[in-house]
Amino acid sequence: MLTNTVGAIEAWAFSSTLEDVALRTRLYAAIGTYAARKLLAQQFPLGTAIATVEHMRTTAAEGAEGSVIEQLANQLLSDYAKQQRKEGRGPQ
Repeated sequence: MLTNTVGAIEAWAFSSTLEDVALRTRLYAAIGTYAARKLLAQQFPLGTAIATVEHMRTTAAEGAEGSVIEQLANQLLSDYAKQQRKEGRGPQ
């Protein structure tokens, strides 16, 4: 029997929840499609960030500025930039 499974990068390409799409779209615009899916797959290998988003929503301070998705995207982009600098690929 042959079983095909979808890897984490592919899972992120197909994820269709509102939160995942919003997060993926922000990262696509910032770093490109493949790099965004690779970053998301490294951080969320099951192909969704729903659990993290829900946790952030429940722990967010009342009246906090910016959406949880925006905050998560900014954190992921910050971590990505640090990783790129460490690997000698990004701006110093």
